[in-house]
Amino acid sequence: MDFFKKSNAVRLRSRHGKYLFADDDECAVSQSREGSKRNVVWTVEIEDDDPSVIKLKSCYNCYLTATNVPFLLGWTGKKVLQMKLVDSESSVIWEPIRDGYSVKLRTRAGNFLRANGSIPPWRNSITHDSAHKQDWFLWEVVPMGNGLSNDGGFSQNTSFASNTSFTTNTSFTSNAPISQQSSFASNASFKEEPPTPKPNMYAQQESPTPKPKVDGRIIHYTVAEDDSDIPDDFESEFVFRGHDVKMLTERLKEETGIDDDLYVCAKNHFTNKLFPLVLHLPPQNAPMYVVVVKASSKLARTLPGVGAETVRDAGDTYSRSSSLDYE
Repeated sequence: MDFFKKSNAVRLRSRHGKYLFADDDECAVSQSREGSKRNVVWTVEIEDDDPSVIKLKSCYNCYLTATNVPFLLGWTGKKVLQMKLVDSESSVIWEPIRDGYSVKLRTRAGNFLRANGSIPPWRNSITHDSAHKQDWFLWEVVPMGNGLSNDGGFSQNTSFASNTSFTTNTSFTSNAPISQQSSFASNASFKEEPPTPKPNMYAQQESPTPKPKVDGRIIHYTVAEDDSDIPDDFESEFVFRGHDVKMLTERLKEETGIDDDLYVCAKNHFTNKLFPLVLHLPPQNAPMYVVVVKASSKLARTLPGVGAETVRDAGDTYSRSSSLDYE
């Protein structure tokens, strides 16, 4: 709750590096990387009767609302919208729960605000849910000072420090209009700065900071559509410990929310074809790029070994080609 007491308005950044975005239709809510737009600014209203909960109001004076409408039929997630306030609806009440340097926003029903990833229609969507991907429930709170003024512009105490973070408590001494007082610092600075000193050619070169070692391997994954198209984007990822394909399959079911049977496939970069992983993952925890294919899809019927009594040959193919693809 301390995160929301520091500022009258905030931006909420998901683990995908995108901001909670109030769409221009004044109804839908999504994610966007456009952090300098007013659509990502949410005014914080702390409840008088219960200071442990808040309301979040968009730039369109609509409140972040947890609905009972399923996002997709047969899935657990439900839609989150921006709506006008009707009396004192509990669906607009959010309880911030601190989790390290991030927060979770819990509804009265016990669900959490979730920033979805994966393929469309999940990508960039916002739902409230209570299962599976824990990181997608975490939000970074970026203070915005006094936020938006009554005319929809930014207030005097709001300045954009960059396209990733906001600074607050900016002092203004000019009597100019608000639009002139607001300070926006982008990649091109408006302030005259001293020239950058030339590097010393004889200075001792510092060794680069070693990257932290990951306990496990990074799995980059994407979910194939029901048609025969093979996706090329691998935006989602997680850390997986172990070498068992069956355990990886169960983990991917949790990550994607798919309850049906599925195949975890690797892509042969020479033939551009998929083959299911059957035996074990490559050694040494090398990062992997996998494609999740639903067993009921058309694409699944094109996979080698599917429908046969044994798919050991496909697994052997994976064992031989993986050393080329992932080393």
